[in-house]
Amino acid sequence: MSTNPIDLQPRPPGLPPQIFNPKRIALHQQRAARRRQRLKNPQFILAHIAEDMAQRISMINRQFEKALFICPSGFEILIKPHLNPDKRPKNLRFSSLQSLALNQHKKHKFDLIILVMAHHNENNPQGLLRRLKNHIIDDGHIITVCLGGETLGYLRQSLYAADQAFFGGIAARFHPLLDIQRHVQLLNHCGFNLTSGDRDRLTVHYKKFSTLISDIRDLGESHALIATSTPPLNRDYWNHVKTAYKSHFSDNEQYIAHYDVLWANGWMPHESQQKPLKPGSGKIHLSRAFKP
Repeated sequence: MSTNPIDLQPRPPGLPPQIFNPKRIALHQQRAARRRQRLKNPQFILAHIAEDMAQRISMINRQFEKALFICPSGFEILIKPHLNPDKRPKNLRFSSLQSLALNQHKKHKFDLIILVMAHHNENNPQGLLRRLKNHIIDDGHIITVCLGGETLGYLRQSLYAADQAFFGGIAARFHPLLDIQRHVQLLNHCGFNLTSGDRDRLTVHYKKFSTLISDIRDLGESHALIATSTPPLNRDYWNHVKTAYKSHFSDNEQYIAHYDVLWANGWMPHESQQKPLKPGSGKIHLSRAFKP
């Protein structure tokens, strides 16, 4: 079996791997925004994230003063109806990652920054988070949410089967995904405190394979890898994908798909936050706790 590595581009020392094509990602996001606007039908994953996000904000024991949402176009319309008036940030700003210019906010500090589907396809997500950290006040909060984990794992395996049949090996056509641990570690490595994360799995049954593909396009998550080493995919290839999918991952003639929504959050360091005890500072030896 032959494999096509994702990162084939030579790069200077210290430069993160160039996995994604930023121009292609921007083009996919623009097309997705136009599709959502034309269809006047909110993308169901974004709608789910908006409702869940509003609930999570309401559960934080604080009303934020100034919040920056870095999110897909139209997310503002989805989340505003769900925000609790008592917990709604007093000043809301919305921007896509492509149109965000941090130098415009260099004089502004936010106590809440939220990234919605904005960092998982970045070549240097840690660098992005470090830049955003400069715009969060002490004891400010950050929330990140993206698709990861085993998202569309059945589609991935069906693509692998078609690749093997048509090309004799696996091609690089599926985006690498974060898992929960790595998602939280991104915040840890950037110096955020009190980090945590969780996963929310959505399971969808599709009557048509084309609807699944349309949902991917409506999210702006179409193929954007730099490495492309196979010819254009024809109808025979996609028929093989659909046959493999239906044979192994269907229920009552419906295609089953999982979307893992990954959440992570953290706080800017502040002296008021709880701190772990220093090693050796315990007053009671552990062995005494287990004596009858």
